[in-house]
Amino acid sequence: MKDKTIKVKIVVVRHGRVADHQGDVALLPEGRLAAFNAGFHFADQVADSSAITILYSPTSRTRETAQELASGLLSGLLVQNKTQARVSPPREEAAIRDFEFIIDGLRMSPTDSMHASLPASAAHNLFFQGFWEAKQDPIGYLSVVRTFCTKLAGVPTHRM
Repeated sequence: MKDKTIKVKIVVVRHGRVADHQGDVALLPEGRLAAFNAGFHFADQVADSSAITILYSPTSRTRETAQELASGLLSGLLVQNKTQARVSPPREEAAIRDFEFIIDGLRMSPTDSMHASLPASAAHNLFFQGFWEAKQDPIGYLSVVRTFCTKLAGVPTHRM
């Protein structure tokens, strides 16, 4: 019997730029544009036979980021004539809200007042500077995301 392996790529994207994190706020215009552009450029990494699902947590800023990301991705795929790629409409997933962060060894729950209680050393943490590579994992987040995605997909994990 031939072993069937499903190849899954998980990309974690932080929401686009907002004026502040006080409450459920919308993206700024530059945040919307950055999310669209990220989706457009992500099309470079998508094979024509791919199926893409975009999940977001239940906030305005993440919903808008997901919508712009999907629009940019669809535009990029169209420009590249990748007509077989399937992009599902962005879907809200409550389980990805409120991860616990580990910043400079301190466990922190994400709240609107989280930034005020961060240690001074967090100013140099890559998480607060935008995107980072998975191998850097500046907030101790990847094992939580991996576990969540595995449960969501309902498939056994295989570590490489």
